[in-house]
Amino acid sequence: MLIRYTALCTLLTVALRAMSSDVPTPGEIAARLSGCESFSADAGFEVWLPNAGDPVEYSILLLSSDNGGADTLSGFDYLIDWTLTRAAGESRGFSAYFGGNHYRYRDGRLQEYHYTDNPAPFAPDGDLRKGVQSQAQFVNLLPGALADELRMMESDSSYTYKVSERDGNVTIAGNQSINGNEVRTFKYTFSASDGMPRRLDIDTNPGQISEQSMTVEYTYGCAQHELPHSEDALMKLYPEEFARFRQNDFRLEKLPGQSLPEFSVQAIDGGRMTHHKSDTFDAPVVLLLLDSNAGNPEAVLGAVRNSVELYPGTVQQVTAFVDNRLEDVEGVCGRPLQGERVLYGARALARDCGVTVTPTLIFVSSDGVVENYIQGMNKNLGNEVLEMISNLK
Repeated sequence: MLIRYTALCTLLTVALRAMSSDVPTPGEIAARLSGCESFSADAGFEVWLPNAGDPVEYSILLLSSDNGGADTLSGFDYLIDWTLTRAAGESRGFSAYFGGNHYRYRDGRLQEYHYTDNPAPFAPDGDLRKGVQSQAQFVNLLPGALADELRMMESDSSYTYKVSERDGNVTIAGNQSINGNEVRTFKYTFSASDGMPRRLDIDTNPGQISEQSMTVEYTYGCAQHELPHSEDALMKLYPEEFARFRQNDFRLEKLPGQSLPEFSVQAIDGGRMTHHKSDTFDAPVVLLLLDSNAGNPEAVLGAVRNSVELYPGTVQQVTAFVDNRLEDVEGVCGRPLQGERVLYGARALARDCGVTVTPTLIFVSSDGVVENYIQGMNKNLGNEVLEMISNLK
């Protein structure tokens, strides 16, 4: 009897091991996700905010395709079309990426980024994960992004998880802790047959006053159009957005050699600075365009001011924030240099100069003609600014 019992236990152990070995690892699920040549899904997204009586609800169209590693900036092209439903009415927007080009639209503003024009936004500090193509709203719901996260789970000790399979679904449930604090819990459900996502449940900062709970439900077979792989194809899908809200029909790289666009922008001292195309300046101008919420504006402003002070000749600095709120600007700008004009609400000026990313520096000669520009922050910014100033007339 003991022999039969022992044999039975051995058989059960072998069977359980065989069953457990059939459950895929996060890396194996990631391989199926990243290999998806054509993904199309609708998603219902709900997020519960602290002290909110009802969730914030989005309806999202997700289209993507694996590009086989041909694109070094992103492993997949995508289109994300979202609709936010709220009591005041619907709000719509979209994000798209293909071939080194990224577009995003919301709230009457269409932004676009082109790697051939300026590589910096696609890999700030050399990190593709911080790039505009990787930080678009809802991009983390796409198969390629989910695959990247699952691979990270296997290599990052901050993740603890368990994989199980039941009723045609594979579930990965666990949490992430940093410095001993649980910052995130999650439960991801995928189809056992094709590996595609079915549901995501995510709780950030659990147990904290800032806790947020998110749920994503995927449905398939409802897409109305195909993934665009060119600007023309994208414009056909969103003709009104491109016609009415495109901001950089004129691009920054075409500005040198032309007169600085005219503008009239409010200054923090209560006045305005107005410039007409035919106007000249008393001295060469260093025009710095900043966003108080983008990058490290304090460090950029400090480096530029230091270069202006070091220059032995005469040059005027104009610091123009795209922000509309004076208090946001005052929190960054500190005490201006003698003769420096600090402006705010300069988004139209940025648009007319073809500026799509901040910080951007535009160097203008005293006759009002643009001589050169610098986009983005780097360790040698101060020296570059000083060199550009020295070449101004």
